[in-house]
Amino acid sequence: MDKSHELNIVEKSQSLVGSSSELLYGRLNNKLVHIEEVSHGLLCDCRCPHCDALLIAKKGNIRAHHFAHYAGADCGAGAETALHLMAKQILVTHRCLLFPGESVSVDDDRFENLDLQRHREAELTQFERVEVEKSIGSYRPDLTALTSEGDWVDIEILVTHGIDDAKVLEVTRAERTMIEIDLSYLPRDSSPTDIEHAVLWKAPRYFIHSSWFAETKIQLRQQLSSLHSEIDKSKNDAILNVNSNESVMLLGYKFGAGYSTGKQSNFEISHLFCVAPTQKNGTVNFSIRSSGGFEPKTMKVDYALNETLKRLNYPCAVRLQFSAEPGYGRRTKWIVTGIEQV
Repeated sequence: MDKSHELNIVEKSQSLVGSSSELLYGRLNNKLVHIEEVSHGLLCDCRCPHCDALLIAKKGNIRAHHFAHYAGADCGAGAETALHLMAKQILVTHRCLLFPGESVSVDDDRFENLDLQRHREAELTQFERVEVEKSIGSYRPDLTALTSEGDWVDIEILVTHGIDDAKVLEVTRAERTMIEIDLSYLPRDSSPTDIEHAVLWKAPRYFIHSSWFAETKIQLRQQLSSLHSEIDKSKNDAILNVNSNESVMLLGYKFGAGYSTGKQSNFEISHLFCVAPTQKNGTVNFSIRSSGGFEPKTMKVDYALNETLKRLNYPCAVRLQFSAEPGYGRRTKWIVTGIEQV
């Protein structure tokens, strides 16, 4: 089972609660009821949630109140089945569920330090309706719910056994969203309120398959491919104009060389200083909310422009031309190779 993108998951208990817990829930008129909701003895008129045997409500003054099988030995599975059925009953009644958060991350070896990501927070989702054990093609989930946005979501309740790999494959092929709620850690004698809180929002939960995750991953891969194509095109251009319709205010320049004691190596600088209009357009990983005015910029400049730069009267308006600087592999860097005074 692939759970590589599960997020916001509370760590599962390492050992499941045993089936030896007292049976606190019986089935009355096809509805689960707590021991404190029914009359004493056979007047409870309840059946075992698992084996359908007649139950007797033992509500004495010595032991904690509980159900017991009236005739024969306890089937041993009533508490687990009751928890499973109770979870279904809660979701049908309340028609809502806290969906876990999700994160999608896509990277590419062709881009160093570029990782496209999207995330959505955990969210309480309302359902228009909830159906129990409705067949979906070749599989049948515990519940199927229709969200208020019109999306179908399959829900599985884990008490003792999670869904198997074959079912995961069927859900993935059907491209349906499925969430599994893990109640394996929950004590079998939990109160109705504790079970309700666990089912609706507290219990660990994760996506077996998420349509949002799958669609978002495709979108990010398309963005990455588009970005790669744009960079390849830029690398193949001999000269790239920063913006042929806009000029920058050139403030000055500086060429120099020295020795770095920290890096124990020689270095050279070739800087161009200017003031340009502030960035107006966003990038793949950055969105512009608002911008205006000007911002200072420092750019690398080709030393071949030294004589041209000497003849300019600063500050002055110019248009700049750039060329891709060779030798940087996947990361393209640019150097000013042309200056046109406006």
